[in-house]
Amino acid sequence: MDIAIYPARNSAYALQALEDSSIYYIQHDDVVHILSKSNNLNLISAYHKMLLYWAYQRLARTELLLLPAREAKQQFYERHKHIALRLQSKSIASYLNMDASYFSKL
Repeated sequence: MDIAIYPARNSAYALQALEDSSIYYIQHDDVVHILSKSNNLNLISAYHKMLLYWAYQRLARTELLLLPAREAKQQFYERHKHIALRLQSKSIASYLNMDASYFSKL
């Protein structure tokens, strides 16, 4: 199971899954409301950890985007060994903000 934070439902972003998946959409305001009604500090802590995880993932991608293309590709494969070989090159190229044909020539 993985948790992700995405822009609003009507944004231009798209989700792709490598395996059968279930997606549950909960608006941020609803999450905050539910947590505010709960006295369960574990839930609040888990939500904050999720937000930090998401922020870290965004930062890690930004760091890759700042690297020269060849190095970004190499770093991607090193950091994401567990899924990199299951992804299409065009998906990785898109993630790294590169043209797919350029990516395959690196």
